[in-house]
Amino acid sequence: MKRRAFLAGFLAAPWLVRQAFGDASVGGAPRVTATEPTLVLVVPRDPLRRWERGAAFGELLNHGRDRDLAPLGTIDVMCAPGARFGVDGDPLMLYVERGRIWQIDGVLPRYPDRDGERDPTEDTISRERIDFLAALIREVVPRPKLPIAEAAARARARWVNHAPPGSRWGHAGSCGAWFEGEERADNVDCGMGHVPAASARFLDFLVKAS
Repeated sequence: MKRRAFLAGFLAAPWLVRQAFGDASVGGAPRVTATEPTLVLVVPRDPLRRWERGAAFGELLNHGRDRDLAPLGTIDVMCAPGARFGVDGDPLMLYVERGRIWQIDGVLPRYPDRDGERDPTEDTISRERIDFLAALIREVVPRPKLPIAEAAARARARWVNHAPPGSRWGHAGSCGAWFEGEERADNVDCGMGHVPAASARFLDFLVKAS
C-alpha cells in the first residue's frame, strides 16, 4: 500500500477511537457502532458542503465500478464528523485501523454553476468525481482478498441497498427531495433547479440540530 506516499497518518489514542465508535449517532438515531477497519465519510460542518459531499459519495456508491467499490466490501463504512475522532477540519474521509487514523483529503471536481439546466460536461465530471474518490480510497484501504466482483457485490449489498450508519438515502430533483423509508410528500414545490443525474440519489447526513 502507498499510504505514506499519499497522505499523512497519525496515531490515535485507543480510547478516542473507542469513544468515537461507541458514541451516540448523529441526529439522535440508535447508537452507531463499528469494528475496525472502518472508512469514515466525514460530515462537514458547513450545510452547503454537506450537500456537495453527500452527492459525491452517492455518485461513488451508486455508480462506481466493481474496482471502485471492491475496497468497501470487507470493511465498515460510516458517516460522522471528524471531530468525533479528534480530527481538526473536515477532510473528505478517515480510515481507522488498529487504533490508527489516516486522513484522506483532496479537492473534489465541481459541477459548473448553472441554474435549472443541464451542462453537457456533467457525465464527464461525474466520472471524474467517482474516479477521484475511488483513487483516494485505494491508496489507503487494503486491497480485499476476495475477487473484485465478489467484494464489490458485498459493498453494494451493505452500503448501496442501505445507507451507511449516520446517513440516509435521499432523492433530489427539480421538485424537491424525498428520503427512502419515509412517506413521500405530494405537495412539493417544483423549481429548485437542475440536479445532475449521477447525484439524484445522494447521502443525507443525519446531524444534530444546532
